[in-house]
Formats: sequence, structure tokens, C-alpha cells
Amino acid sequence: MSIGGIVVWLLVLVSLILFIYMVVKTAGNWGVLNTIMLCLLFIEVWVFLFMTAGVYENRIQATKRADTAVKNLAAAEERLIQLKWGNFDTVAGEQNAVIPVTGEFRRFAAERGRVWSQVQFIRAAGDAYELEMLAPANNVADENNVATPAVNASNVDSLPVNLVVYAFAENVSDDGIATPNYYLGEFTVTKNQAGQITLDPTLPLWPFQTSKINAGDAFSWTLYEMLPIDSHTAFAASGSEPAEDAIFGRMDEEELRSLYSDLPAELAEKIISDYVRDGTQANNEDPPESVWARVELSKEWQTDVDSLEVANATERGHFDNFGRAIDQRLQLDDSEAQGRVTITPDFKNGRTGIIVKEEVAKNELSDSAVVQQRIFVRPLVDYEEAFNRLYVEQKEVIEATALFQRDNAELQKAIQASQQTIAFRQVEGQKLTSDIEHFQQEIELLNAELGKAEGQLTAMKADMSQKYRAIQTWHSQVVGMTN
Repeated sequence: MSIGGIVVWLLVLVSLILFIYMVVKTAGNWGVLNTIMLCLLFIEVWVFLFMTAGVYENRIQATKRADTAVKNLAAAEERLIQLKWGNFDTVAGEQNAVIPVTGEFRRFAAERGRVWSQVQFIRAAGDAYELEMLAPANNVADENNVATPAVNASNVDSLPVNLVVYAFAENVSDDGIATPNYYLGEFTVTKNQAGQITLDPTLPLWPFQTSKINAGDAFSWTLYEMLPIDSHTAFAASGSEPAEDAIFGRMDEEELRSLYSDLPAELAEKIISDYVRDGTQANNEDPPESVWARVELSKEWQTDVDSLEVANATERGHFDNFGRAIDQRLQLDDSEAQGRVTITPDFKNGRTGIIVKEEVAKNELSDSAVVQQRIFVRPLVDYEEAFNRLYVEQKEVIEATALFQRDNAELQKAIQASQQTIAFRQVEGQKLTSDIEHFQQEIELLNAELGKAEGQLTAMKADMSQKYRAIQTWHSQVVGMTN
């Protein structure tokens, strides 16, 4: 019993003793009925006093319980809100709330599609490839009567004929966890009978892909209904968290260098630099399409996040040309919002804050926001488009190479013919050189003979001139003699 209770009972005892004493002293003057009524009144007073005290005590306890319940209700409501929406005063990536997790799951499911892992490669049949899907194993109870779960529960009927899938070679760990390793190509399911499937490539495979398959390195495949898309957090280091100086977390540079170790050093360094700088401070050399800004709003801002059109991601992708979601799984559940959200100045988004494109900050938010930091954001790669473009470029390179080889062959023929002509002309030149030498010798001889003939002619002219003068003299003498 508490001290308060002891004091109360002492007061009751003292008052009872006093009451008995006073009743005994005054009993001679009162009647029996008066004495009985006085005793009853005394008892009733204490009964009602105890009842009042009990009620008061119960009221105090009830008030305490009600106050505790109100506080618990407020805490429960706050916890319910946090469980539903999350606490945006913390890092957004650490939220374990229903809405963020549901949105993340929707995004993950929208980006991932259906996946079939641990599909065993059997053989290559010409241009086609035959594989086998592992059927679900029967649940067999162990010695403790505990059923063993199936190892692989892939649905062999989930791969219909004419479905386009994207294949990756995978590594399977000792724990049975399959991790995709490298890309094998785009295929069409042409046959599926009891888990035996046949895949035909939609485009000719690259030499390294066929060599990996033929060498037996790709013995286990993962098939994707949708080609995995690029992500800003795909190469974030394990345990890293978004921060003001790295909104996507710290990138794992060591892993990136190991992935691009086969590329030329200069090209690998450029690619790795873009990945490592993703989400960090931008510089003046960065292209405008890669520069975003962290802003602090001074008034409300409304923006469209959902398109009024709805389409499946496999038909038109996830977003339209303006970045608005067209995949219904990524759109807001609020039909009244009509794809618009309102962001207030007191809105918080974890440690990253509000991030928009720099052109949006300069144009739409020029009078309602202050730019706090310029951030470099790596443009994401559409791998499907990139692979198709790479195939087209490779085809163009092959065609250009074939054209170059043809032109080179023709050029070699022309060079060979030119060399033959040069050789013939060289022989002809040598012959002409020899003829020129003989011709020069003949000219020298002719010049010598010509000199002799000219000397003889001069002598003959002089002799004939003398004889002509002698004849004229003789003629004059004969004429004089005849006269």
C-alpha cells in the first residue's frame, strides 16, 4: 500500500474513533433512532467519500489513458502517413513507405517486363539456337516433413511463338543466383514445345557473340521481354547515398574501369568520365542538354508529369517527347490531377532537393525559383536503339569496306597495268636511247662527210671558176684572131 493510502486509512481510523467517542458521550441525551441515523449517516458519508475518490481516481486514470490514446493516435496517424508516403526529410532512396515502394516497383516492373532466367543452351542449328527451360521441380518433403521449394518455377508456356526477346549470357552463383554477363542479341521465338524453345536472331549476330556461343561460354541464358534500360544509379557504389554533391550517389569507378577495360584508353576514359561525373557539379564545357539545376522555389509551381495519352511501354516506350509518362503504370493514380502536380516552396526531396533542367529553371522558373547549383546529368542510353544503330553503322562499315576493297582491287589492277606500261616504256626508252646514240653517231659521220663534200664542192667551184675565166680569156683571144 502506498503512503497516501496509509494516510487515508489512518484518517478513517481517527475519525471513527472520534465518532465512537462522541456517540458514547452524547448517547445519553439522544434517542436510539437518532444514534442509529447518525451512525448510518457517518457510514454513508464515508461510503460516498470512497465512491467519489474512486470515481475521481478512475477519471484521472481514464484521462491519462485518453491523453495517451490521443498521443498514440497522433503518432499512429503520423506513422501511417510515413508508412504510406514516406518521410521526405530523409534520403528518398531509403524510404520504406507504401507509395514510394509501389512507385518504385511499378517503375521496376515497367522497365523490366517478364524475365526468364537460367535457360539452358543446347545447340546451334544453323542460324537458329535451341534452348531448354527448366520445368518446376516437384516439392519433396525432407526428413523434417518440410517441403523443399522448386528450384526454378519458370512458366514454359509464357514464351509464345513470335515473341521478341533479348538474350544475355549469365553467370550462376553457388546459391543459384543468375547474373547477366553480356549481351547475345535480339531473337524471335519460333518454336516452344514442352520447354524446348528455338530462337532465331532478328539481325545477324556479331562475330564475338557467335564465337561466345559456339565456344560454350554462353551455356546459361537470361531472356528479357524488354531490353533493360539505362539508369543513373546502375553503377552507383554499394552503400553510397544521394547527396548534394552527388545526387545519384557515388559511382563505382573501379567497376566501370573493369567493364570498359577492352576499349581503347582514350575512348574508355571519356565514357568513364561521363559516368563518374553523373550527378555532380557541372562545368562550362558541358553541353546544355546535360546540365540540370537544383532550385529553391519561392512560390508554387505546376508542371505536367503525365501525358493524356496512354500506351504500353512495348509499343511506344515509357515517356513522350516532352518527358511525360505514357505508360499507365508510371502515371499518377489521381484522376482529378489530370497529370499535373503542384510543388510548393516547402516541398523537400531528401538530400537532393528539387532538380530541373537548366533551361526550365531559366525560362519557366525565372521569377519563382533561385538556382543553387548546376549539375551534370549524363544522358541515358536507349540500348535497343543503340544496338540497332550500331548494327546499321556496322552494316555501313562492312559495305564501305567491301566497296573500298573492290575499289582497291581495281586500283591494284590499274597500278599493275601502269607498272607493266612503265616497264614496257622503260624498255622502249632504253631502246630509243640506244637508237639515239647510233643516230647521233650517224649524224656525226654525216656531218663529217658533209664537211668533206662541202670542201670538195668549194674546191670544185674555185677550179671551175678558174677554168671559166681561162675559157673566157681563150674566147676573147679567138674572137680577136678571127677579126
